[in-house]
Formats: sequence, C-alpha cells, structure tokens
Amino acid sequence: MGRKSREKKERKHTTIAQHKRKGKTLSSPFSQLENMKKLSWKDDRLPSFLWIGLIINLNDRLTGINNIHKICKYFYDKPEELRPEELAIESISNMSDKQIDEFYDFLFNELFLTEEIKPLLLFESFPKKHLLEKFISIDSDNIKNEFYKLYSSVANMLDQQSQLATDCRWARIFYLMANGKLQMGQFAEEIFYYPQKSDMKMVRPAIRSCENAMSVMSEPSHWVQQFWDEALNISPCWDLNVVTEEEPKLAALIVQNIDEIEIAIREHFYTSRSTSAIDAKHEASFAFALYCIDILKELTYSPIQNGITGRLGLRTIAECYITLAYLAKKNDEDLWLSYRVYGSGQAKLAFLKIDELAAQPQFVSLETLEMLANEDQWQEYSDINLGHWENSNLRKMSEFADVKDIYNSYYDWTSGFAHGQWSSLRNSEFTVCGNPLHRLHRIPSKNKELTTVTSDAVDLCNKIINTLISLYPTEKIALLKTG
Repeated sequence: MGRKSREKKERKHTTIAQHKRKGKTLSSPFSQLENMKKLSWKDDRLPSFLWIGLIINLNDRLTGINNIHKICKYFYDKPEELRPEELAIESISNMSDKQIDEFYDFLFNELFLTEEIKPLLLFESFPKKHLLEKFISIDSDNIKNEFYKLYSSVANMLDQQSQLATDCRWARIFYLMANGKLQMGQFAEEIFYYPQKSDMKMVRPAIRSCENAMSVMSEPSHWVQQFWDEALNISPCWDLNVVTEEEPKLAALIVQNIDEIEIAIREHFYTSRSTSAIDAKHEASFAFALYCIDILKELTYSPIQNGITGRLGLRTIAECYITLAYLAKKNDEDLWLSYRVYGSGQAKLAFLKIDELAAQPQFVSLETLEMLANEDQWQEYSDINLGHWENSNLRKMSEFADVKDIYNSYYDWTSGFAHGQWSSLRNSEFTVCGNPLHRLHRIPSKNKELTTVTSDAVDLCNKIINTLISLYPTEKIALLKTG
C-alpha cells in the first residue's frame, strides 16, 4: 500500500462526500444527529478537576495517581452520605464545613500535598477558599512559583486527549466506580489497575468516552466560568511569535501616525475584552481594523499602489468596511457569530478539497487550514455554507448600511477578489496566546512586517476606525493623517 493510500485510509475527518447537502449548506454527519450536545473538556470541566491535575503533574506520575487512590479510599471509608458526589471541586465544596476541614487535614497532614494545592489559592473565587486558607497559604515572595506550577499543569490538561487530562478523567471514573455508582464492564479491571496493567490503546479512549458520556446531562458550574474569567485577569497574555532578530526599519510612510493608531487599537482590544471565550463581535471588529491597516501599509509600496494588486487591496478594504458597517448597524450577536462560523466553514471546505488531491499546491499549508477549521469547535460538528453567510450580497448590504456610495466608488471597478472572511482575518491578525490559563485564545500578533498607505485607503480606514469606536467607545484612538 502506497503512502498516499495509507494516509487516506488513516484520515480522522469526514470527507466532503460524507456531508449531506441541504440547500446551500453541507451538513456534517455529527450535526445531523438529533439532540447532539457539544461537550468541551477544556471549557466546561477542566477547572473542576484541576486539583487532581496538580497532584499528578507536580509529582512523579505514578506517585500522583497513587495519591488519588488514597483520596478515593479516604472517601470510600466514609458513610455514603458524607462522601462528595464526585471528585469535582464543586462537589467537595458542597460538603459540610466540618467534612471539608477533615478532608483538608487528611490532604495536607497525611498525604503532604500542600505544595501541589497551593496554586488554587491564586483564585479569589475558589469555592470556600476560607477553609483552604486555614491549612495552607502562599508566601507573597513566591507567587511566581505558584503561577509556574499552575501554567504547567493547565498546559498539560488543555488537550482532552493528553496524558494528564486522561489521568484526571480516569480519576473521576475510578471514584464513581469504587463507590458503586458506575459500572465499567469489561474495562473494570483495567480502570482499577490503571495505568500499570492497562492496555492504553484500549482503555484511554474508553476513559474519555465514558467521561464524556457522564457529562452530557450536566452544565458548566459557576466555578468553571469564574475560573476562566479570573485566570484571564490575573495573568498576562503571551505572544508566542517571538522576534529573534531586530526588525528592519520601515520605509518612509505617507501616513503620519499609522503605527500609533495600530498600537492604540491593539491596546483597546485588551481593555475592551470581557472574556477568553469566543466573542465573535469583539474579535471580528478589531480584526477588521487591524487587517485593513495592514493592507493599507502594503498599498503604499511602489509599484503596488499603482498596479492590479493595489486595486485588489483597495477592493478588500472597501468590502471589509461595508461588511463591518452592515454588522454594526444590525448589531445582532447571532449575526456576528454567523459571519465567524461561515469563515471557519470555508477553511474546512478548502482543507477537505486539497486533502483529497494527489498533487497538492505549495502555496497553502494543510496544517494551517486544519487548525483554522477546528479552532472554535471540532470540524466534524461544523457545517459548510456554500452560499453567502447572510443570504444576501454586498450591494444589498451596502444599501442597508447606507454606504452604497462606497460600494459604487470602490467595488465595481476593481478586479479580482479579496474577501474578508473570518479565517483569513484570524490568520493574518491574531496569534494564539501562549498562556495556558487563557485557553489558547486569540490575541493580536506583534510579529508582523509593517507597511504604509494610499489616500483612498486612508479614507476607508478612517471610516472603519470610526465604526469600531462606535462599537467600543474610546478617546484614545485618533484618525489616520496623510501628509
């Protein structure tokens, strides 16, 4: 069997042919299942079992797992009514204060797990934190070390298929199985002796599948949302695109303050954000502005500003402005998300088409397309919209947004295409934050080659900046000036 044949046989994604067409939408097989609930280990459950991840990650793995065995036995020896429902932080916090005190006494004075649990004190929202503070505390001179322990553990838990995440999910199952609340059938013995006597190729997928199934009927707890919100606020974003060499100096600019404006927009992105979860309106609004400023810089290079490529860039800025003006006037959260989902679907469509080619083009990376298609959710859940994301067209949108003059001036007479789809904006303007406490969310990328502008593009960009300010008010962003 040839390499290509093996690769196609080992695909872990559905093909275009496996999608079902409904009008202008290609529905994925998973989205066709009725009452299918999307589950996220990272977003919905990781914080609940972080304490287990800390215990395992900050020790030799087998030592950490052995401690989980001891914890399960501790609760097993208690009367059923005094046991937590499961090993989630929320369940333990639901115990009486007296029972929590006794458990913490066991945790710190018998298992000696003080250093492993300390990072949880970084969170003011930790359930019944005052009881935990009776036993342990953080030295103000050692806070950085507690963050390092937290970063390491969360980073190793983010991927729901990682070893540490699987260990935590095993602990959840093992506790319920040991207390007679869960039957694992043929996997019971392997769960009990995990990981020393288990066939990892069989038991790891069984653990993840079972733990997922257990979560179908539950909703994310208040602590989970508080954890991610607080994690965003108490730790900085990390730009992984490190500049290793001194950046070259810019060519002379005809826009006096373009760099200051870009910095101000990027800073306003951080001050106006409210969550590390998907925020379609916030991210798209800022991506439009940053994306068009980058095009503006490229347009000022000669002879580009006078050539076909310059017209394409100007057309793209015009389309971005019309699209943003339309979204801003409608100002419907579902519509902002529809724009984003459409862009992700286009990345998926391109990935699937190119993946099926025997001779693949060199200008695009399959890895990049697959990453963009899977970023917001697993692509197997994603449908592909073969029509327009708003079932409209740019001309009608410009009429609705009262910017038909922009359409008439800049769209019809330019040639080619340069669509401002979400995935292209995301790929051009954002990087993944390297801070694991931020859930791999998007942040504006700093490591970009900067360029300059033309007068028509400046006029359009100023209209975009004005629209952005109307959505997220600030007095710190000025308008572009030519001279």
